[in-house]
Amino acid sequence: MNIRRGLFGVTGVVVVLLLAGTGYAWSRDGTDEPAAATDVEVGRELFFSKGCAACHDIADAGINAGFEAGPDLSNLAETAVLRAGDQSAESYVRASIRSPDAYVVPGYGSGWGMPQLALTSSEVEALVAFLLDGTAR
Repeated sequence: MNIRRGLFGVTGVVVVLLLAGTGYAWSRDGTDEPAAATDVEVGRELFFSKGCAACHDIADAGINAGFEAGPDLSNLAETAVLRAGDQSAESYVRASIRSPDAYVVPGYGSGWGMPQLALTSSEVEALVAFLLDGTAR
């Protein structure tokens, strides 16, 4: 029995599926070089892989922790400006990630507390990009 597998065959489908999970997208310039994921995409992946999604909802983006240990981060760009005082939303979020006790949202300060995460500077920047620019996606 001779079964045709189509243009890519079974191997091609497996390769495409494996690449789809890497966080990279193919370049649009016609080369076979993968384009690097944006900071927002990397930040979204970090939000899940570092455990942020276990405690924080982003209801506007359909992300539900199921365990409300931390505040909902929907509309963080707007609320951060209100909480940040004389600094930017980016500075506020960056400081909140690096030093979790720097700013405590009322109603969330007792009990659990946010853990200190071991993150590189680029990971912090990717999380900031996701939280401020990517929450609506």
